Amino acid sequence: MTPLIEALKSVGGWPIMGQSCGYNDSEFDWKDAFVKHVMTSKSSPVFVLSVLTDSKDNVVKRIHVGIVYSNFSKPTLGLSRDYHLNPEGYASKIRGYKKYILQSVNLLAANNYNSTQINDDIDSLLEFETKLAQFSDTSIYYKPITFETFNELMNNSVDWLNITNTVYKELNETIRMKINDVVVVEDIYYYINVTQLLTTTPNRVIANYFGWKLVMNLGSHTTKQFRDIRFKFNQLFTGVEKDVELWRSCTASISSQLPYVLSRLYVDKHFTQSDRQEALNYIRDVKKAYYELIGGNDWLDTNTRYRALNKLKNMKEFVGYPDWVLTTHKLDNYYQLKHQLDNS
Repeated sequence: MTPLIEALKSVGGWPIMGQSCGYNDSEFDWKDAFVKHVMTSKSSPVFVLSVLTDSKDNVVKRIHVGIVYSNFSKPTLGLSRDYHLNPEGYASKIRGYKKYILQSVNLLAANNYNSTQINDDIDSLLEFETKLAQFSDTSIYYKPITFETFNELMNNSVDWLNITNTVYKELNETIRMKINDVVVVEDIYYYINVTQLLTTTPNRVIANYFGWKLVMNLGSHTTKQFRDIRFKFNQLFTGVEKDVELWRSCTASISSQLPYVLSRLYVDKHFTQSDRQEALNYIRDVKKAYYELIGGNDWLDTNTRYRALNKLKNMKEFVGYPDWVLTTHKLDNYYQLKHQLDNS
């Protein structure tokens, strides 16, 4: 469990553990902790930052920031939104969630903590997560704005441009955004509310929640004891009778974290270039037929015909895999990996 404890210390500590976690209330800053959390676990406790194709313009890629339980982002709330909004109806589930937190602390701190304080910490942690679940207005789900406007909407209490560029810098990416660059915000009111929450909530509560999200994400990758309590938690919510075999879990993790690497192995074994080229030829034949069909239709007005042909022209062809996957150094660069096969 030492790597997990060190990871917790790197994001500012987990005060619920007691003195062994490395937490310092006067030095804790949620913005720094957020960046370090993303670096450590490749996930986010409260905000989701990603680069996606713009849904309104599929030629352009934009930075997206999404709510933690968004369909477009990895869910990171410990409990689903429904449980938080109806605590009386899901009392047993919430008790199970609190038990899961307590058991995790027991494994990491070996019962070396203040039993009275830990109950208060868990209650405060749960209350914080409930507020996150309550902050949502999906009526405004797509809002492209500049970083300057984004900061102004938060009363300049958070510098989103700086946070974004810091994340990319820590990831060793060359991407650097500018103040007038456009960012797509999913559910702007969530961000307004959560920013206010983060600036008014005690550091200890924020640190406990951030630490808990790290433990939830990484705990099951450490010891069998952690996997066992995670299974009991899942069993309460899903009724699953058997835990996933470790090898399946490991394979799924690799598939999630290194999808193009596995794709390369699959392509090398099962694809031939001639098969892919044949599929591309089919697509181009279909597009050519549509060009002729649309161009010859006399029931379409000129503007509609032009827009249809232009859309057809701009359709991109994706068959099987991107070409760069077959070039090893490009694949390595994508994941910023180094060749170690010859030395392993």
